[in-house]
Amino acid sequence: MMKRKFIILIGTTSVILSLVSQPAFAVWTGFVNLQPGAIVTSDPSCASLGTTQVICAAKGTDSNLYANRFNGSSWTGFVNLQPGAIVTSDPSCASLGTTQVICAAKGTDSNLYANRFNGSSWTGFVNLQPGAIVTS
Repeated sequence: MMKRKFIILIGTTSVILSLVSQPAFAVWTGFVNLQPGAIVTSDPSCASLGTTQVICAAKGTDSNLYANRFNGSSWTGFVNLQPGAIVTSDPSCASLGTTQVICAAKGTDSNLYANRFNGSSWTGFVNLQPGAIVTS
């Protein structure tokens, strides 16, 4: 009998401790206009730079690709990733861990181009396979 009571006590203690030690849930702040007056013509693509940072990219009215980084407390503002480099598709961004993000899009020559954020700056567009036509 004592053994059974002890097991119940341990189980009850575990449940109580797990309820008490639950992390606080984040609260949504609501929508924020990332750059008033800036018009985007594509769906955005966002990728995480770890626990507190995010990069979002979108195509602007000039068909250039723009990115905006959330640094954990505020947005840094849109940056033209390569002035004059025209993209014809929505961007797609992916995380490469806690310090890098790659954003890719189709160019006017139907080649696939990628630009990498290395933790502090963008490296510039690279044609991933010259002459390889991308249809989607």
